[in-house]
Amino acid sequence: MPLRKKIPLQVYDCEVEFEVSEQIIKRYDVLNKKYKLGEGYEALAGVFIKAGNMKKYHIIVDSDSLTHNTIAHEIYHGSTQICADRAVEEEEARAWLTGYITEEIYKFLEKKKQPIKHG
Repeated sequence: MPLRKKIPLQVYDCEVEFEVSEQIIKRYDVLNKKYKLGEGYEALAGVFIKAGNMKKYHIIVDSDSLTHNTIAHEIYHGSTQICADRAVEEEEARAWLTGYITEEIYKFLEKKKQPIKHG
């Protein structure tokens, strides 16, 4: 069963749903159809997905690729896109958003006792 955590971002009027999936390609395909992304992948360690309405974003990491690097990589994509969608160019605002999402994800993974690989 996938691990999922919704992270509300009230300041930006949206939410990020973080997920650790054992079937990342299948999960991506479901969201690809739902949001009509028009992109396909054969292999993924992680992916960031923006919903069409700028209200919901997804960060999905493959359970076999759950590393600090992959988590940081996808959070970077997420915070960059969320800020770009709202014309937030202030570096400090982007840094705080990145830090907040990171903290929420790590608290969630710790609570679920989900090991994270170093690699």
